[in-house]
Amino acid sequence: LGIAKLSVGQVEDGVRRLEQAVARRTGYLPALFNLGLAYLRTGRAVEAVAAFRHVIKADARNAGAWLNLGVAQVSAGMREQAIDSFRAATRFAPSDPVPARNLANLLVEQDESGDALPIYTHLLEKDGSDLVALIGMAAAKERLGAREEAVDFYERVLTIDVDNLPAHTNIAPQLERLGRFDEAEAHFRRAVELNEKRPQPMHNLIGYLIRTRSNDAVAPLCEEGDGRWPEDPYFLERLAGHCYRRLGDLDAGRNAVATLLGRFPDNVTGFELRVSDPEGALTPEEIETLKTRIDRGDDDAETRGRLCFVLFEHWHRMGDTGYFDDAGRFWL
Repeated sequence: LGIAKLSVGQVEDGVRRLEQAVARRTGYLPALFNLGLAYLRTGRAVEAVAAFRHVIKADARNAGAWLNLGVAQVSAGMREQAIDSFRAATRFAPSDPVPARNLANLLVEQDESGDALPIYTHLLEKDGSDLVALIGMAAAKERLGAREEAVDFYERVLTIDVDNLPAHTNIAPQLERLGRFDEAEAHFRRAVELNEKRPQPMHNLIGYLIRTRSNDAVAPLCEEGDGRWPEDPYFLERLAGHCYRRLGDLDAGRNAVATLLGRFPDNVTGFELRVSDPEGALTPEEIETLKTRIDRGDDDAETRGRLCFVLFEHWHRMGDTGYFDDAGRFWL
């Protein structure tokens, strides 16, 4: 009944039924296993870890339990323990590629790419068209600084799947670093086309165009992105910075900053751009707001440092002779 409830979207009731089943018969492994999966599905990773550990305690060779224990441990932030769980899953199910993929991918994420390479190599010897292994191998090569080899693996992915979004996304910056700019831009743009619902690919393209000083293309893309994702401040931030720094168009920059701070009044980049403007200045109300925000300490250290610099720049440019004492309080 619990499994049926889960399958029709009645998730909380499904979890409750599975908990009832386990409570009535604590050693019933199928119920424990499915309860662990249900906990994973509902974001209760720590409880999922406990459920799968109970299964493994009774059945130490259960590869599926080891695999899902690893997945739950990753979700719970227990990454080193997850590596051990994925290793156990590969040991008890050597012919199943899923545990090996998970293990290798996690090793790459943990900056242990050298240990991941033989795993990917073994997977690709068994199946040269394993896209997960090809992308993972490319990522491992990236981490190890072997960019040309990484590009080769991404190109193998695109030979098999011409519209593979991760491959287009990840090959582009590698080609840029290798100086293959036309190819890089083509992949940045293709990633935008393939993922029209998310702003990140357009972030990447705009960043590339700014780095390569493709000035004419930046502002229209920023305006398009802001129109599609008005809740994302990135586009206004880049538009304002581009207008100020690259185009020297102060009026357009000021308009973009005004829109940015009007829509996102806590945006640090907006204040940084304001005080970088020769005619820009903070209002007394903004100064008090920033002081209060710094004193409150809710932001991370980097953000607080940026806010302090905003105040410092404002006081310095306004010729406030007492600004060193006040700024020093916030610096420290």
